[in-house]
Amino acid sequence: MKKLVLAVVAAMLIAVVVLAGCGNKSAAPTSAQGILDRSQEASQDVESLKASGSADVLTPDSEVKESRMTFDMEGNIISETEVEAKIVATDDKGEKTEAYVMDGYAYSYSATTGWVKQKVDSAAELGSGMMTPGQLADMSKYAENLEKLPDEGNNYVISFDVGSKFIEEALEGATATSSAPESEEAQNAQDMIELAKQMLAGLEMNIVMKIDKTTYLPSATSVKMSLKDAPLLGDMSVDMAMTFSGYNEPVTVSLPPEAQNAQEIPSAAAGGIPSIPGLGI
Repeated sequence: MKKLVLAVVAAMLIAVVVLAGCGNKSAAPTSAQGILDRSQEASQDVESLKASGSADVLTPDSEVKESRMTFDMEGNIISETEVEAKIVATDDKGEKTEAYVMDGYAYSYSATTGWVKQKVDSAAELGSGMMTPGQLADMSKYAENLEKLPDEGNNYVISFDVGSKFIEEALEGATATSSAPESEEAQNAQDMIELAKQMLAGLEMNIVMKIDKTTYLPSATSVKMSLKDAPLLGDMSVDMAMTFSGYNEPVTVSLPPEAQNAQEIPSAAAGGIPSIPGLGI
């Protein structure tokens, strides 16, 4: 499950500051939509941030029934389609996995694999679990049950659900951006996308965000996701919590010299089980 956390963390690094979506300028300032609008506006100038958190995964139908990871990360948002980040995750056995996202690749290191890299600059390459900021911003367009929860100290708290329609349309977008239909690679990618659609048919996801009352920047977020009777996966639930700090403070992300010659591994387009966009599963 290392891939889960590393991909989720890298995605959420961007997601937390762009998730507010299309907005509704007529919403009351202290309503859930009004707070979301203000947060979106404040987030436009975010160029860097740090985060830490944990992820608990339950897969009762798998050999490993449950797992837990903690993680720390820092990164820069370079543009709407590019991010660079450093992530260190520690599993429940104390094993650490180090990862970097730079120049269109995700690099990772573990004692068992050494350094490997995977291309992540194409939406069609779902194996990376990565998602562009634009796709993440689209999440709230499919929000259901948006509501304002009781304030917590200097934080507003809002909650909304994200259904499988968002994932389905993300996968449709991946199909549209795949290579020429006659290519074997494109056919493999389309096969993986169709399998992913079946896997995600019962997706349920809830997002709770704490938003600072002064800056309107997110200070924490939690994500609860579940799947029932999914092909290949069976039942699964993910419970992730993250806190954020260091907005716009200088962050330097440098790829270690020993990672320069990392072995490149193929994306899901080349075969294997497809990932859930933005969740890395």
